[in-house]
Amino acid sequence: MATFNTTRLVSQVTLKGALPDGRFTDQEILDLASDCLISEIAPILVASREEYYVQNKDLTVTASQANYLIPYRAMGATLREVKILRGTRWVDLIRIDPEEIATTDTGNPEYFYLEGNNVVLYPTPDATGDTLRLSYFARPSSLVPTTECARITAIASNTLTLTPPSGWDTSDTFDLVQGISGFQLKGIDFSASQVNAGDIVLSGTIPTDLIVGDYVSLSGESCFPHIPADAHQLLVQLTVVSCLEALGDQTNLPIAVQRAQSLKQAFGMLLSSRIQGAPRKFTSALI
Repeated sequence: MATFNTTRLVSQVTLKGALPDGRFTDQEILDLASDCLISEIAPILVASREEYYVQNKDLTVTASQANYLIPYRAMGATLREVKILRGTRWVDLIRIDPEEIATTDTGNPEYFYLEGNNVVLYPTPDATGDTLRLSYFARPSSLVPTTECARITAIASNTLTLTPPSGWDTSDTFDLVQGISGFQLKGIDFSASQVNAGDIVLSGTIPTDLIVGDYVSLSGESCFPHIPADAHQLLVQLTVVSCLEALGDQTNLPIAVQRAQSLKQAFGMLLSSRIQGAPRKFTSALI
């Protein structure tokens, strides 16, 4: 089965939408597909409560610092969970409203509240060393042509052998993308100390599950849609609908919309449970 990358996506949209030659550039089709991915498919996946798109941002808790910025790539600037690691024990912080703040005392944070795009710990930490973990739903990357990404052919510590696209340099930051179905983010926003003709040297800790065949792209970009394989045809059809809307094609648009709605319903049925044979643990009484 051919890999569902952005080249194949553009090809299928053009074919199924019977789009006029030259009416849309490849990037225009990919921009419409990115909009469909973020506005229609990603919300379905998040609403399934099956942990799609979840990433963790770990921050060192610093004495006298209460405010910690929500990761900029969090969809809707929302969080999945807020925890603190104290020693070897993870502590769930309880969300409160700002109206409940009653003291300026410092201590071990047990609560948090939101202020703009910040998580505010309460009480304000009185020591440095704990780890604050912000779990969030990472926004799907914008889709770009395959020529804007690079396949890893060898890994030696932080040196990744690949052919960088023209224009990459050390002023950029980079994402690491799984190269097989699922195409999840394995790492985000890496800086590079070197970008050479045949390799790139990344800074920081490289994920242990990074393998030959994975891809490097500029931060926030990907040549693979970050969705399960079962959603590929839904993305194609939603993009067809967007293209026909842009063309003002009132003849073919209703048929395309109906097809997209059928695919969306079928996809939603697949998401009822990712692990059907495992019982769930409940943390509160059922009655």
